[in-house]
Amino acid sequence: MCFINLRSVADTINTQTRRITMFTYYQAENSTAEPALVNAIEQGLRAEHGVVTEDDILMELTKWVEASDNDILSDIYQQTINYVVSGQHPTL
Repeated sequence: MCFINLRSVADTINTQTRRITMFTYYQAENSTAEPALVNAIEQGLRAEHGVVTEDDILMELTKWVEASDNDILSDIYQQTINYVVSGQHPTL
């Protein structure tokens, strides 16, 4: 797994978790978790390997989904996979 700035990712995930916990409806395309998480993973992988591909990010997210025992985090990671696969992330 890559090393990333977990503080900014944690802040973003905590915001998303609060929204889910409070049962606030939000659309996936309005979510900030996916781009922030992809950017953090991209930065971590780039620092580790120098080059980052979409497949690298998808593999990292897949590892996180499989390793997580938190349903909310797993859902965020899965949504982020869908976000990357759909081509919504502009830098890839």
